[in-house]
Amino acid sequence: MRKLISSIICLIAIVISHSVNAQGLNSFTALTVESGAVVYVDDHMKNNVGGTILNSGEIRISGDFDNSGTDLINGLVVLDGAAGQSVTGVSAFHGVLEVDKSAGAAIVTSGTTNIFGILRLAEGTINANGNLVVASDPTKTGLVDDFSNVAYDGSVTGNLRVQRFIPGAAGFHYVGSAVNNANISELSELGLYGPDGGQIVPAPNCSPQSIDPQSPYGTLFEWHENGPWLIANCDQSGWFVRSSGTMTNARGYAAITSSAGATIEIGGSIGNTSEISTVAFSGLANTNSIGDGWHLVSNPFPSPMQWFSPPAGFDAQASLWQTSGSYTGTYQPVLAHPTNPLALIGSSQGFFVRSSGGPASFALPQNYRRLGDPAFYKADLENTFDIIVEAEGYADKTRIRFGDFGETNGFDNMLDANKMMARGSQPTLMTRLSGVEYAINSLSLEEHPMTVPMDLYPGLSGDFKFKAELLDMFTVEAHVYLEDLKLGSIQELTINPEYTFEADEADDPERFLLHFRLNGEEPIYTGDDVLMYANDHSAYLFLPELDGKANLDVFNAIGELVFQTSNLNEGKNEFDLSSLATGAYIMRAYVNGTPISRKVIL
Repeated sequence: MRKLISSIICLIAIVISHSVNAQGLNSFTALTVESGAVVYVDDHMKNNVGGTILNSGEIRISGDFDNSGTDLINGLVVLDGAAGQSVTGVSAFHGVLEVDKSAGAAIVTSGTTNIFGILRLAEGTINANGNLVVASDPTKTGLVDDFSNVAYDGSVTGNLRVQRFIPGAAGFHYVGSAVNNANISELSELGLYGPDGGQIVPAPNCSPQSIDPQSPYGTLFEWHENGPWLIANCDQSGWFVRSSGTMTNARGYAAITSSAGATIEIGGSIGNTSEISTVAFSGLANTNSIGDGWHLVSNPFPSPMQWFSPPAGFDAQASLWQTSGSYTGTYQPVLAHPTNPLALIGSSQGFFVRSSGGPASFALPQNYRRLGDPAFYKADLENTFDIIVEAEGYADKTRIRFGDFGETNGFDNMLDANKMMARGSQPTLMTRLSGVEYAINSLSLEEHPMTVPMDLYPGLSGDFKFKAELLDMFTVEAHVYLEDLKLGSIQELTINPEYTFEADEADDPERFLLHFRLNGEEPIYTGDDVLMYANDHSAYLFLPELDGKANLDVFNAIGELVFQTSNLNEGKNEFDLSSLATGAYIMRAYVNGTPISRKVIL
């Protein structure tokens, strides 16, 4: 043991690497535990006013712990007494507080013990007593760990308070509860009001920014996939006010925060850990074309969860809401997929999932839980191509993925994600194939369509910008082109990833096409050369200035001529090939005496 004494500032710094008894730290005293060192406190430990605990190692306490000094505590602190232990005072554990008791129970008797790091339940019991908080702020969020090691079998009793910091603008956010059967009154931060169970009555025009003047309203809502719908094809009446009663485990709720960077806190029993092996929100079906099987659920654990596999009866897509204002925001998808191990969803995060038929139970076993500290919204990262649209301070994106995990050109429940329309006057961007609108469109690398329509619902009039991202993550040679059908222009995004344009709120959304040339396929030349492609059983041929005649032949996979025309003009030519079966074809054009061929997929 070494003692460094300063008569000027009355500071005692104690660096300890073996067992020691301690009764208290006096005012202006610092206990310093270096990395790799272990301090054994065989009796009570008291940090008086003005005292400081500088812990980079491990402190093991057998008696009570009272902290009236500096509240921030790092490193590992273990409660390991063989009898009852009391925790009092105000502490903020940014490392690990571990309960490892062979007998007796620890109780947070008074004060507030905040867990910004990990509450590890190795063995024994800790009674939260309403004074233990799994805390959250803009920099980090704590968690309860009784799952990362099969040997952990500790538990929490009593009233545990779980916080969730919600970044971003004020407005709608999707939340849930990480404690068991929480009372809705716990969400007092929202200023709850309105008739509990009151159904939203939409405005006659189904405006996303207003409702009927006589409609119930509040600051907390739950979603009913089956309505009933008060106005035809208007999903706003799927929302119901909640202002009292209990929250359903694993259900999500839409909460209106009044300020940016809000924090909610919900208290209750910690029944959502291993004391209950599976947390379930049951009876979720796909009953109609309006609700379309979408259900608002949440992460019900006091820890992050990994969206690695959907529960039985659900598609792989999880759609998370990113607010951009009081009534505006966009849905961003996360896919459950074996190549996406980092799709972490934060504690108490609400999100939409889609039932394939049902009724199904959104049942989450404990193996979904993970360590870590994801943001309240976290997008997955894949070997993908993204296009982001920006306009007037708003943004949205769509994603296309190429792979060899059984992707098809139809909707794949485990690989694709539907696009949900943004709320309010802001843009929504999606791709489309065979009438299905995609937020994530997973396609085969070997049999991909050469052209994918990209639809933009502008939502407003003004200047727009597309930005292509993740193009450097392709594992094969890739050329990606954006075609603007309104202006008749084509731009290679792999060379120039930004495209600026003007759009009007009333524009036809089917304005853009994405052309892909992958893995050695001959690229498109965007100058005066010939452009050929096919999409949805139509063929397109763009021709430069003609010196003579031009004709087009289409051959099937075994070389048979299945379509022919010589009725070609300069500029855009379109041909109906709906009589041909789905499959691969060769388009061969003779232009100014030169043959040009392209492989296309109908």
